[in-house]
Amino acid sequence: YFTKSHPDTNLPHQIPNKELIVAELCYTLRPMVHIAALAIFKSKSWIPFLVSAGLEAYSIKSLSKMKHPTERQTVELTRRKVSMLLYLLRSPFYNENYRTEIDTGH
Repeated sequence: YFTKSHPDTNLPHQIPNKELIVAELCYTLRPMVHIAALAIFKSKSWIPFLVSAGLEAYSIKSLSKMKHPTERQTVELTRRKVSMLLYLLRSPFYNENYRTEIDTGH
């Protein structure tokens, strides 16, 4: 999404710089890093959640610096930002902050 412009546009291909490549690697490797952290620190630890959220946040911040993104790139970046907000519904954040209130109806 972020290394070439859409074929239907007249904008030149964007040459990926080092930060863009690292941002895309963070996004791509995030699920595997999360699973590895779960295996090491167990599911009740905040560390896998924080590491995964940190990788996602870095990726979004780096990609937000793009100048003249195509419409397709803008849509993908918006999708990633919404996905980041959904992290609040994942364990352990959900279990610690919302689950009790939802289960009890308060």
